[in-house]
Amino acid sequence: MVRGHRLWFHVATSAPAAPSDPDCSHGCRPFARANLRTALIASHLGFFAELSERALARAKAAPRLVKVDPLVGRGWLLEYQLGQEGGAGPCVAVNALVAGDAALEFSYRPPPAGAPREHYLHRAGRMLCLALERVAIESLPPVLSDQSEPQGAAREHVNVYLPGDCDRACVFCSVSLDRRRRLTELRRLPVVASLRSKIGAREQAEVEAKLRAAAPRAESVHIGWSGKDCIASPLFDDGLRLAHALGFRNMSIHTPGSRLLEPGFIEFLSAHSVTRVGLTAHAASEEVFDRVGGRSGAYRMFWTSFEALLAAGFEVGLEVPCVAETVDDLPEHLARLAAYPCPITCFYWYPSPDMNRHFTAIGVPFERAVAALEHARPRLSPGRVSVDGIPQCMAPPELVAHYGWRYGAHLAFLEFERIAACDPCPLRETCPGVAPIYGRSYPLPEARRLAALGRIGAG
Repeated sequence: MVRGHRLWFHVATSAPAAPSDPDCSHGCRPFARANLRTALIASHLGFFAELSERALARAKAAPRLVKVDPLVGRGWLLEYQLGQEGGAGPCVAVNALVAGDAALEFSYRPPPAGAPREHYLHRAGRMLCLALERVAIESLPPVLSDQSEPQGAAREHVNVYLPGDCDRACVFCSVSLDRRRRLTELRRLPVVASLRSKIGAREQAEVEAKLRAAAPRAESVHIGWSGKDCIASPLFDDGLRLAHALGFRNMSIHTPGSRLLEPGFIEFLSAHSVTRVGLTAHAASEEVFDRVGGRSGAYRMFWTSFEALLAAGFEVGLEVPCVAETVDDLPEHLARLAAYPCPITCFYWYPSPDMNRHFTAIGVPFERAVAALEHARPRLSPGRVSVDGIPQCMAPPELVAHYGWRYGAHLAFLEFERIAACDPCPLRETCPGVAPIYGRSYPLPEARRLAALGRIGAG
């Protein structure tokens, strides 16, 4: 994951928008990192000031570059203020992501749904990207690496699983099966309050013991908080405070977002060394998002939380489910998410054993998933999105090469088996085969068909 380090750069001669400007939908706030080298910061500032001046030389009432944020390992986030000279117009954020030795790929961050002058901000973002793309670039300034974690430094991962429940009923989640009958009751109460009586001193002691055991190695240990929804656990707040006090830094959580909109909660995470947040972006449309995400309002909660986390400087990773209700809109959905400087994984859904009977109702055959990824390909730069869960032999080589393709050992809850077509496959040594539930649910292609995809010989 990448992290945007917030910096405040005065580029234009007139005053930039104040950090508290309500029209700025991207949270123009200064955030200093003392360990960034002065010379490197200056090179970023000078480079993009000159680039913007050339791109907007003929524009009337040209937007003003007011801030440059390094996106660690990926590129930069450029923030422009719109409006007449001296005015306090709204802000538009543009990603400038490295696409080669002397090439940048520009995309703007869409404003939140319902933002003031939303249509105007969309148009301004598109025009800014077009103007910047026309400028020839001879070389790029160096991209920042994370100063707190030198590249290549291995870190031990310690997972802290917290007991508790989840306030969602995602259609593909096995956690949802045994709790949908209790969902109405659960929603009547604050999640933490409704669960506090069910979790006792033993669970709390186990969490504390795990943290204290790893504390002597705190500088080299990454703590990942997990659970049905780790932040909804009654043990999370005290556990995070303890972990921070013991010296753990750069911790991560994965959550459906139950508490991210609580006043002060994102600030609490930041103050206690959570720097990475994983979210699930269920679907493109609000209706499907809420239905697949198992809660009314899930769509708006996601987008509001997502924007707030980015504005606060968190690294955010996105997972996108490929299931029957989401697959047809994947091209539109992935293209919109790709405008944000976050890693994206589109995961092909397999059921855990207790959900096998639901596979054909919730899941999709490989062919349908591959067709959606083919349609999305022209809208995504190479490597921009990872694909998780589809065997490489099921997709054309050029499609596999375009996406970051993963399959195999990470699907720890699945058993695999070989089929006849696996015997001549050159990927046999690195591929475990197919999930038996797939073969029981959908017809598997023969070796001849796989050969047509260019992956194996006709056999």
